[in-house]
Order: sequence, then structure tokens, then C-alpha cells
Amino acid sequence: MLIDIDMLIKKYNAKIKGFIHVGGHIGEEISLYKKYTNNIHMFEPQEECFDKIDPTVKKYCVALGETEGQMNFYIANNKQSSSLLEPKDHLKKHPEVKFLGEKQVIVKKLDSYEISDCNFLNMDTQGFELEVLKGSKKTLEYIDYIYTEVNTSEIYKNCAFLEDLDSFLLDFTRVETKMYGDSGWGDAFYIRKTLSHGE
Repeated sequence: MLIDIDMLIKKYNAKIKGFIHVGGHIGEEISLYKKYTNNIHMFEPQEECFDKIDPTVKKYCVALGETEGQMNFYIANNKQSSSLLEPKDHLKKHPEVKFLGEKQVIVKKLDSYEISDCNFLNMDTQGFELEVLKGSKKTLEYIDYIYTEVNTSEIYKNCAFLEDLDSFLLDFTRVETKMYGDSGWGDAFYIRKTLSHGE
């Protein structure tokens, strides 16, 4: 993660009720989250990663999107670059990452889980963030803070761009953005407009 979450919580005086993390990998952020709450939901479709996530949190071995069903999932050798989208510029920007093949994964809407007691959403879904949000419209009513990976080039085929997320998140203001060099991807932090944006 390119932007320190502890810093964000302090800087924006965030009052955390719970975390929803989409694209949880092996749950590296859980120890950080537990400093603020034990109310943690982790979504990760790769079984070998999912099995390593701390069993004391609520965890779900599914991918999230707008349309429920099954989709091809592109598997990267580092696991973290795996995506529901086919890699494009990623192949040039990160030649050390190899894509090994595809598998079918289950895709659900976040709204289908009816989580209403969390107000921090973290998305790390390799270009699929907008599709996750489209399947989360009801859940977003309870969300005050969104930390998400963003793209300014087509890292994955047909991925959402930063401006697409800005346009969708009309009830939120993007207050922090940090790009990973000139790689075309980075992280951003959004806060609900009705909240104070100062320290």
C-alpha cells in the first residue's frame, strides 16, 4: 500500500467502525486493522491465499463485482497481480511478473453480504475496482472512507481509470493520491463529502 493508513486515520480524524477489504491476498493489513477494530471482512478468491488469512476475521473466498456468476481469473506468479481482467500494460511495466494461466472463480456482489457495520472500504482488485463499486451501491451508504488502487493507464484490459472512480463516487472527495512512479497505477483515498476533511 502506497499511502500509510495510520497516517490517513490520524490526519483525517477517521472514526473506524469496521473494515471491508476486497482483494485481501493473505491478509497483510489485518494486524493494522486490529489496532482500530476487530470488525474485519476480507474477500479473496485465490484459495491458497485465502487459507493464509487470519481465521479470527470474517473471510470469504470469492471475487466481487457487479454481475454474479463465474469469471475467468488471470493468475500471476506473485499472486498479488492476479486479476479478473487480462493484463495489458502490466506486461511491459512489470516484466518480472508472469501470468501463468486462468481459472474460474465465483463472483458475488458485495451488497449480497449486507454488511452495514463497516465504514472503511479498501479495494485492491487490479483494475476491477469500478465493478466492485457497482455491486456495492447499498453497502456504500454505510461507507465513509475508501482506500483503493487506481490506474492512469490500461494496466489491465478495460480497467477503470482514476477519473472513472471520481465520476462514480459523487458522494466522496478524493483527498489523497500517490502514484507508483510512472507505472500508471497508484493508490487513492476518498472521504464522504459530509465528513470533515481536516485534522
